Order: sequence, then C-alpha cells, then structure tokens
Amino acid sequence: MVIVLRFRICPPKPNGSSINLVVAVSFGLFVPPRILKSAKYGGLNVHPSLLPQFRGAAPLQHTILQGNKYTGVTLQTLDPHAFDHGDIISQVPIRIPRPDKITFQGLLELVTPEATKLLTDGIRDRLFLNPPKTSKPRTGPLPIHAHKIRPDHKYIDPRRGMTMYISRQYRALGRLWSYLWTGTEKKRVIFNHIEFHHFPEKSGKRGKLSADLNAIHSLPSKAPNGPKLWYTPYLEDKGDIIIRTPERAKGLRIKDMTVEGQKSKKAADVLSSIGYKHGELRCIVWTLPELELGKPQEQPEKPQEE
Repeated sequence: MVIVLRFRICPPKPNGSSINLVVAVSFGLFVPPRILKSAKYGGLNVHPSLLPQFRGAAPLQHTILQGNKYTGVTLQTLDPHAFDHGDIISQVPIRIPRPDKITFQGLLELVTPEATKLLTDGIRDRLFLNPPKTSKPRTGPLPIHAHKIRPDHKYIDPRRGMTMYISRQYRALGRLWSYLWTGTEKKRVIFNHIEFHHFPEKSGKRGKLSADLNAIHSLPSKAPNGPKLWYTPYLEDKGDIIIRTPERAKGLRIKDMTVEGQKSKKAADVLSSIGYKHGELRCIVWTLPELELGKPQEQPEKPQEE
C-alpha cells in the first residue's frame, strides 16, 4: 500500500494492510515519525527548489524575491525530524524565462510538470529502495530558508529604497501595502498593481525624477504632532504613476491603489488628493513605522521551522 498525503488531509488507516511508501505532495504539515516508521520504504516528497537552497514553506516566493535566474525541483526522502532535510534522490534544474517578469503563478506552472515527472519517474524506477545519503559537511554560505510568508512581508518600507525588489515583492506575493500621509492622518494603502517600467536612454522623464530627488531634501521630515515622513517623487502617465529606481533605465509603474475605507482608483487619482504637490513636484508621502518590520529574504536557515 502507498499512502499519499495531499492538501493537509488526515492519512488513512491501513486496516491491517502493510504500508510500503508514504508520498507527501503539497502537504504543508510534518509527517509524524510513527507513520514513516510504519512504511517499509519510508516516505517521499517533491520540493520545488534545488535543496538545500530554499528549504521551507515558500520556496517559489523566495526564488522570485531573490531574483534568481534558475530554480529546480528535488525528489527527497521524508526526514522524521525536520522539514526538507531528507536524503536527496534526484534533482532537475530549471532555467527561469524572463526572471524580471516571472510571477508566482507563472513559476508554479513552470515547475509543476517537472515536479510531477520527477516524482512519478522516481516511484516507477523504485529510487526509494536505496536512496543516496546526502548528509555531507556543508561548505560555503548557508542556504536561504524559505520561511512562510507573513502579512508584514508584503509591506513596502520606503527606507529600503524604491528598488526593483518591490517589483519582485509584488510578483512573488501579490498586492502590497504601506502607510501614506494624507496631510492630516496616516492611512493604510493597498498597491493593487505594480509593473516594471523601462526608461529609454537619455529619458527626459528619468532626468526629471532625478532632479526631483534633490528637491525633496528640503521637505519636512515629520508631520506636526505626527509620524516621521518619507518622500518619493513620481510622474503621472495616463492615470498611472512612475517611480525611478536606482537600477539603470528601470522604474516602477503603479497602476491602481486602494485607500482604506475607499474603492480602488487609478494611482494618479489617489495621489491627487493625498500626495504632496508643489509646482511640478509630485511626491508620495509615506509614514514610517515605529518598529522595524520583517523582510522575507537572506534569513539564516532554521531547519526546525516551517
């Protein structure tokens, strides 16, 4: 008998039949040692990364957050003590097409056929009979642990800069959020749609935004009896707003936003009422958090967490 654990369902009882193999697919929970010990050949799992890189609950999201150009899938045994620490049976590397535009859904669709083939071929070829031992001393930098995504990982922190990380953040996690200053109070704002924007060489728009960056240093850094403020210049373009990033010829195009308690609107319409305007200068006005919020990348591996 082969027990397949999928989508967090409870494992069936064998009713006296012997269990040969446990296969966990998109299970998300730890398989108890008693179940693994009851199976003649233990357990198998297919993981959407090239282990040991991106062990954990969210390997696809972290692959995008890191801006990786390659990913892969791994067939491993189920370890009785820690997530994603089994013996590696086989792996398939996968090149990511357009890593600067790939989304979570796109990456999922890319790896799923390879993961399915790796698992079915492994079972058909009985690779679980004598799995190789891969517990070798690790050299080089520690692999990044793919921690479960939390709501604060979707937070845009302007202090980290308006970089292309925000584009990866949106493509990996979906809608992002932050706090903006309305002139009288801070409001939670959802950024519903963010795209990559390319500036042509010698772009006048990019030059204008570069000049605006010098102008914001004279703006107040704190609201009267309120929070600390941070300014990001932007340009309007057909209802969207465009933000310059430090990367060469690159920017962010924000198409629509939702202010708490209101309906979604075009980004330029939202900022026409809550943004900063002086002459030709247009700025998003962010309110800074009192406490540092988490960032789901470059975290040391913690095998016992999922």
